[in-house]
Amino acid sequence: MTGFHLLPSIGLASSNTLAAALNLTIGAVAIVVSRGLPSAQPLPEAQPSAPAVPADDLPAFAPIALYGTAAITGCAALVLQIVWTRQLALVLGGSTYAFAAMLCVVLTGIGVGSLVFHLWLKNVPNLLYAPALVMLVLALATILGQALIPHLTYLGGAVTQLRGSLSFTAALALAISALLELLPAIGMGILFPLFVHLARARVGEAGRAVGSIYAWNTFGTLVGATGTALVAIPTWGTARSVTIALGLYAAAALLLFPSRHARDHLTRLAVCLLIAGAIAVSPTPADPLLTNMGMFLYGYQAPEQVLQTLKLLSFKEGPSCNVLVDQTSTMTRLHVNGKVDASTGSDMLAQLSLAYFPRFLRPAARNLLVIGFGSGTTAGASLLFPDVRVTCCEIEPVVFAASKYFAPSNHSPEASPRFTLVLDDGRSYLQGTREKFDLIISEPSNPWLAGISNLFTKEFYQTAKERLNDDGLLAQWVQLYNFATSDYALVLRTVMSVFPHVAIVLVSEGDTILLASQSPVAGTSQSVQAAQAAVNSSPDVQSDLTQWFGSADVISLLMTHLVLEGEDLRGLAERDGEQVLNSDLNMRLEFDAPRRLFQQDATEPLVREILATARPSWFAEAFARWGGGKDQAGAFHLAAQLFGSQRLLGPAREIVAAGLAYDPQQPQLLGDRLSLSPKDVDPATFAGSLSTILASDASRASTIGGALMGMGRYDLGSEIFRRLVALHPGSVTAWANLAVSYQRLGRSDEARKAFLQALALDPLDEAAQRTFAAFQREADAKQSGEKPPSSPPGSPG
Repeated sequence: MTGFHLLPSIGLASSNTLAAALNLTIGAVAIVVSRGLPSAQPLPEAQPSAPAVPADDLPAFAPIALYGTAAITGCAALVLQIVWTRQLALVLGGSTYAFAAMLCVVLTGIGVGSLVFHLWLKNVPNLLYAPALVMLVLALATILGQALIPHLTYLGGAVTQLRGSLSFTAALALAISALLELLPAIGMGILFPLFVHLARARVGEAGRAVGSIYAWNTFGTLVGATGTALVAIPTWGTARSVTIALGLYAAAALLLFPSRHARDHLTRLAVCLLIAGAIAVSPTPADPLLTNMGMFLYGYQAPEQVLQTLKLLSFKEGPSCNVLVDQTSTMTRLHVNGKVDASTGSDMLAQLSLAYFPRFLRPAARNLLVIGFGSGTTAGASLLFPDVRVTCCEIEPVVFAASKYFAPSNHSPEASPRFTLVLDDGRSYLQGTREKFDLIISEPSNPWLAGISNLFTKEFYQTAKERLNDDGLLAQWVQLYNFATSDYALVLRTVMSVFPHVAIVLVSEGDTILLASQSPVAGTSQSVQAAQAAVNSSPDVQSDLTQWFGSADVISLLMTHLVLEGEDLRGLAERDGEQVLNSDLNMRLEFDAPRRLFQQDATEPLVREILATARPSWFAEAFARWGGGKDQAGAFHLAAQLFGSQRLLGPAREIVAAGLAYDPQQPQLLGDRLSLSPKDVDPATFAGSLSTILASDASRASTIGGALMGMGRYDLGSEIFRRLVALHPGSVTAWANLAVSYQRLGRSDEARKAFLQALALDPLDEAAQRTFAAFQREADAKQSGEKPPSSPPGSPG
């Protein structure tokens, strides 16, 4: 109830208050009820209660054996629970809901086990053999659950499309958790009251028996919790940690096994061999390429296909997560608990943007803090600038160790004497240090993961503000995919509640960077010129920018990606009509974000929401502020394309007009004007623009011609393709497009000739064949008096 409902609805503070109120209520009820009971009378000296079993039948070392067994089984139980949590993060995803499901099932099993003992086992005359039998069944159930893990992984991937419903997600999480944990948890629930029952046979007093067993059991759980996370899993992995837990249960069973007769020794040997055999034949771990591929997020993939197409470079289970590095035919990827957190593919845009865009606006920054190492690309690119010192916080040592596989792309930051690695949580480090930074770059994993959203809270932003120099800049990656407008607005409102100046860098359709500072974010002509000089002085920086962004011109990059600043953000932040902020006390994002994870992808609407808030005039203002000139007017084309891709044609036209004011003959902008405003183009303007475009880029002219035809301007399209076939008479596509434009203009004879010319150049061109066939059908229908096809034949390209 708390994990799935109370915390998401009323937050941490209110849930805590409710728990306290319930405790007070229970105490008050107890006081009221006690007043109706008879007054307590002095009791005679307590007599030991009847033992559960004859004292002579107990092992000679009881109750010490009982206490030791309670400690050992407590340790083993926590080993298993921590391993289950790690395994469920791979099967279900590492959201807070997966942890709530695991805990719910474990507590349910413990409760059921205790009830089983109360209703049945405690009435059994002789319980000497019960602990060993319960632990044997517990071990077998655990082994069975481990054997199911690959199949549960496939199940989680197969039902990804159904997880848009929170109810289904909750049911799935509980069902998978139950298959893995329920039977062993029932065994754990039986053991504790069983130990207390046996202890009473020695100490007689119930309170003393419960207290002693509880103390030793708790001591064992402390050892298990600490040792598993810090030692067992990093050293031996989860599979061997399970084996260790089963070995502990075997040792506990043997320690408490009676030794009254010769047959007991034989039975003990048989039980020992049975448990050892069960451990020995327990299933070996599945290939990590199958269990650590994040099928819960990316969907089911056939095991044969995965093993054939992917190459495993590295796999290691660290103190906090599993880290896998694999290689596809095109890139190297870093998986953290299954989810891809970094790669040498499209993720390079976000990784490099975090290093370069803050630098473009703060070129004098020298002292940097990077939260999250990932592939090391952000830290490595930051160190390409002279005199820069980078401190990087990474909570998982195994992530840092995997950086060697990304050396061709990340510029090897670990080799630089100006790089310092801090193995700590980034927020904890910020709160503890007194050092000031020029740039704080936060690139954690996705906020739907448990614990990540504390890097998106008001308290974190306040800490970051205190650790920044006066002109310092916070740069934080924020996803757009699997994110609702309300989620993004929540993050934006929270940042704006702390920092007076905020801007958005739109890296791609899936990634943004929030820039926040106590001084204006978007730089001046002096800062941009300094940034350009720094870029020009570093061949590696120029190579990165050209390869991944298509340009090393700072103004062009800013014009293309920096889309919102200042008060323009207010409308986006208030779009959902709410005023709530994300804080440590309500943890709103941690509970809201996982709900979007399996809903229909909201990337495009969210990109559109961001762009729809932008003022087109801002681009002209920023271009002038940065000192842009005629040679960089093409940057307006890139900005216009961004808006045009989201069908925001009005803003795109305004941006094109602003760019043409700087360079009236810029070919790309002339093409934009033709394709975005076909109804407003006069013949003279069209002729002049077309000549300029054809002289610059014939393929661009073909694209514009297709766009004009798509808008119904077949007259303009025909002129473009007529000019193209004159320049390139061997182009099948140009002839076929010319034929379509003639056809729509009613010039059938010319259309037929153009089609025949296209087919004469390439009789096997399927697009030209299909288009010509449609043309023939329409012509035949007209000749026979039939109704022609309702839709015109499509353009071949």
